[in-house]
Amino acid sequence: MKAIWKLDLDFGRDGKLTGIFVAEKEDLAAIDGEVIYFGDALGKYSAVKIYFDFSSDVKMVTDSTEAVAMFEKYDMETGYDPLAYLDPE
Repeated sequence: MKAIWKLDLDFGRDGKLTGIFVAEKEDLAAIDGEVIYFGDALGKYSAVKIYFDFSSDVKMVTDSTEAVAMFEKYDMETGYDPLAYLDPE
């Protein structure tokens, strides 16, 4: 089932990476423990790489089918989606 998810990663004084996106719960659960590489997202030479933790890195906003449909219809995704940054190595 699709849901709206919020990503919130805090790297202290280096900065934060956030995002709100639509994904299947099963897809996010499947990448638990996988390496996510965001590149130099926090500035030159930052090389942001994490081990994705499904239980703490993302929070479900809603799984309401009406809300998800509206979110997708108006293309409201913004920021980072961890599914798009899986490390190929």
